[in-house]
Amino acid sequence: MYTVIACFLLLTFLMAQPRLHVQMLPDGAYMSRERTCMVNGFFIWVVFISHMNGYNVDVWIGDKAVLKCVRQLGQCCVATFFFYSGYGIMVSLKRKEYIKQLVLNRLPTLTMYMTMAVCTFWLVQSLYGNEFPIRQILLSCVGWNSIGNSNWFIFVTLIAYLIIAASWVVAHRIGKLAVVALAAVFFVCLIAMLRCYKGYWWYDTCLCIPAGMIFCLTRERIEQTIHKCKLPAWIPG
Repeated sequence: MYTVIACFLLLTFLMAQPRLHVQMLPDGAYMSRERTCMVNGFFIWVVFISHMNGYNVDVWIGDKAVLKCVRQLGQCCVATFFFYSGYGIMVSLKRKEYIKQLVLNRLPTLTMYMTMAVCTFWLVQSLYGNEFPIRQILLSCVGWNSIGNSNWFIFVTLIAYLIIAASWVVAHRIGKLAVVALAAVFFVCLIAMLRCYKGYWWYDTCLCIPAGMIFCLTRERIEQTIHKCKLPAWIPG
């Protein structure tokens, strides 16, 4: 099955007629929502294969080769999700009213979706005769615990919304770079906390979020530097 997915992704990639650009796409078009969603669309399949690998299903030699490549990527398969998220949030924060939307819309909406997923898992587990304490179920709704569902990514995302909102409230009058710097400090504190209670995969990609935020603020200068290098854009890319 993994081989079929890999071949399908490769075929789709080739059908899109990809090509290397000598010059950067204008106005940061390579970071547009359309293009970043396509990149994440590729990596969501990598995440799917990675999760399926955790069930220790017997596979044939072709699937083993695909799984080996996925294992080499490790946690890098979620790096784009966090990086693009940090970039997109920072773009939106330039519209000052977005901070309310982040806290009053995106945060509760994601929590609601997670709660719906947890309830589905709870129902299925109950059909198998498995029972869980109410505390574990409630903590699973915010991603801290699990009743069989994947949880760490949602937990980090929810905390990231709170960190960015707090950083904006505290430091936006100083400047946007101050917001990113404070957010990075909060993320380092989060990493220190998670190291005490969770596995490394909970925190080893957290800093991709402030990295995306700082890239948003410095993108034009970075592009100018690359342009002055006289190198084809795909080399530094």
